[in-house]
Amino acid sequence: MDEGLNAPIAQGGTNVSGGQRQRLAIARMLVAKPEIYLFDDSFSALDYATDAALRAALAHETADATVVIVAQRVSTIRDADRIVVLNEARSSAPARTQNSWTATRRTAKLSCRS
Repeated sequence: MDEGLNAPIAQGGTNVSGGQRQRLAIARMLVAKPEIYLFDDSFSALDYATDAALRAALAHETADATVVIVAQRVSTIRDADRIVVLNEARSSAPARTQNSWTATRRTAKLSCRS
């Protein structure tokens, strides 16, 4: 966005990309500084480099809060304290190893950090 903070945003964010809409939504949430952050597939429209950079920055900004991340990309939840794998709407045993992540790539993943 060439105009930075002065860039106009259309109703519903129709003049920005999906990744830009996600970053704007995350920025709005960070300003509010809630006790609980819920990221529901918030990183899916981001490329891997932006995803990693954003998660690194968020770790500092959300250090004193509970963070729940719903993700399908393994790299997004790799550093979570707890990972719950959902398979056909049921919780499987908590996964924590790379082998577990690989075996469950097609299922939705919910990670929590408190």
